[in-house]
Amino acid sequence: QQASLLLQNEVGQARLEVAEFKGDTSARAGWSGGIAAFDGRWFASRRITDSYGLVRVHGMENLRINVDNQFVATTNAQGEAFLPRLQPWLPNRVSLDQANLGMDTEIDTLLMRPVPAWRSGVLIEFPVRRVMAATLTVRDEQGIALPAGSVATVSGQSASFPLGRDGLLYLTGLQAENSVTVEGRGKRCAFRFTYQPIAGSVPDL
Repeated sequence: QQASLLLQNEVGQARLEVAEFKGDTSARAGWSGGIAAFDGRWFASRRITDSYGLVRVHGMENLRINVDNQFVATTNAQGEAFLPRLQPWLPNRVSLDQANLGMDTEIDTLLMRPVPAWRSGVLIEFPVRRVMAATLTVRDEQGIALPAGSVATVSGQSASFPLGRDGLLYLTGLQAENSVTVEGRGKRCAFRFTYQPIAGSVPDL
């Protein structure tokens, strides 16, 4: 008679085996994993046989990380995920699943191609960041939407924001109190509004 139990998670693999033969019983247990030092910290993981990486997504939790289109890790509360198996001296396709990204994020790319040295670590920082954004509709004193193509500026910012159809305006970089000026086709208006961010969404004001 014999039996074995194998358990695996993100920090290693545990094995328990029991055998019985002619009245004699034996058992053994083992653990296999890896420990890596990177960026002044220690990380526990599955066995590290080649190279490894640390994904950083600036404090965004529960984001799925894929390597070569295979799911390998989820970011923690600090927005980090440790990748114990990367190919050395070759570009690795490390991608970020956007399914759990909120509407209040700006994304430059979802795919990175790090090339680590052999048995060395590489930092993989995805250019994804949260923005203080909102949408609103701009109308004049008669209730007519300002023309599409008009340009809005927010006090304290150098960026400008074009109006869409029906006076729809999308703004980023907002503060608790905001002052906005809109100009276009001979019309100009200025207004102020308060802003309260809602995590994971872009409120319509």
